[in-house]
Amino acid sequence: MKSKIIQILGAKNSGKTTLIEKLVRELSSRNYKVGTVKHTSHDHDFDRPGTDSDKHVRAGSEATVILSPGKFILHADRENLHDSEMLLSEIMKDKDIILWEGQGISGIPIVRLINTGELSLSDIDNNTLAIVSDDYKDSNIPVYSTANISSLIDLILKQVIRFNH
Repeated sequence: MKSKIIQILGAKNSGKTTLIEKLVRELSSRNYKVGTVKHTSHDHDFDRPGTDSDKHVRAGSEATVILSPGKFILHADRENLHDSEMLLSEIMKDKDIILWEGQGISGIPIVRLINTGELSLSDIDNNTLAIVSDDYKDSNIPVYSTANISSLIDLILKQVIRFNH
């Protein structure tokens, strides 16, 4: 499962979601099946209070799936990341690539969004595949501007293909 994931990291309001939108559009236009994961450090609710699925969760259900003819939503409590990896491997098994926004699984390739002064070179680890920045220049790692998404995708695809062979 790890081989299909590219992690997108950056400071709050650095443009992670905007970058993911651009990556998804471009990858989709190239006929890749893309999945996304939004990791957040705070609790979240996916359902409105008082709905049937909310009542299921409040009654103690550890996993509630909301099914409609064309979609499903899963709301589940989890105890460790390993369970998330197993779940993702099933939900995302038909996806060519998964873009993971925010802190996630260690040991997977990372695209970092940074601006000059936001990150020291010592913070960039071996998993950093690329940096996206319009003003950051001092790096041994490839740097792409926010306007150069096509070249970044070429690099990402090479990384995914390399990990899958």
